[in-house]
Amino acid sequence: EKVLQDKQHQAKEKMGEITIQVEDAGRKKNEAEELSKKLKIDEGQMQERKQVVDAQLSECVPVLESAKKAVAGIKKDNLNEIRSLKLPPEPIRDVLEGVLRLMGNQDTSWISMKRFLSQPSVITEIMDFDAKSITPDIMEGVKNLIRSKKTSFEDATIA
Repeated sequence: EKVLQDKQHQAKEKMGEITIQVEDAGRKKNEAEELSKKLKIDEGQMQERKQVVDAQLSECVPVLESAKKAVAGIKKDNLNEIRSLKLPPEPIRDVLEGVLRLMGNQDTSWISMKRFLSQPSVITEIMDFDAKSITPDIMEGVKNLIRSKKTSFEDATIA
């Protein structure tokens, strides 16, 4: 009888341990389910944000590609001629301002533009520029510049 009582007592202890483990497993399962739900929500939000960013970037890429094509045709003599001007014509100044802003340079003074144009690798820098580095603020600023100085960015003016 003593052996039976001991075995019953051991069985009760084991049942208590099993109950605690089952409750712990249930709690962990609930936590995992909650984390999974939160992860799905976060993934959805990230996907929406990615779509917004991709749409914004897709607006910039054609403009940038067009600019790269135009830049490829620029000769060093053209840059030297522009740099030698005391003050550039407004369309040249506006286009250079847009380029500097896109490249993250907010100093759009004529001195800064001349410094930019005097860099030996300026054409390569523009050609290799990564459009993904354009922030929404920069993009909006350049859009505003183009809207406000529309004629400076027309093909007839630039050509």
